[in-house]
Amino acid sequence: MLVGLIFLGLWAALGKVNRRAMTLAVALGWLGIAVYCASNRALAIYSLSGRYAAAATGAERSALLAAGEKMLAENGFTFGSGTTWGFILVTMAGLIIATVMLRSEFFGRAAAVFGILANVLGLSAILTLAFAPPMTFIPLSASAPFLLVWYLLIAWRLLRPGSGTGREAVR
Repeated sequence: MLVGLIFLGLWAALGKVNRRAMTLAVALGWLGIAVYCASNRALAIYSLSGRYAAAATGAERSALLAAGEKMLAENGFTFGSGTTWGFILVTMAGLIIATVMLRSEFFGRAAAVFGILANVLGLSAILTLAFAPPMTFIPLSASAPFLLVWYLLIAWRLLRPGSGTGREAVR
């Protein structure tokens, strides 16, 4: 969910480069965050646990326990799951932002390239996991090192003393 704040900071820094693309990216990112949070199984399981604690009979407890176990056993990355669509939307937003970075002198080419690599790997992994699980050859974690470097390059540029635009974007 913190990536939403990063997207807002990037919108402030890159909005002048391509306002439409950045607005679309931030909208997709926030929509993805909302979809992911709304479909998060942790909240549903928490609700089941409260009902389990209040259950009066063993039959009620057994039914609630079975429902919780079923939720835990389901694969979260299926075509219709909110988890999948949340990740797809946030990753598409990141890809749009990284593409806009290519046209900006503010972040530099390295940040744009790492952003593109991270988001292409992430999107490839999510799509194959959701739509063709037997063909999955890219683990979702493959994008993590690239995302880490991308976020560090973004933070370094936005927070660098005397960067002018970056310091204004943070305020």
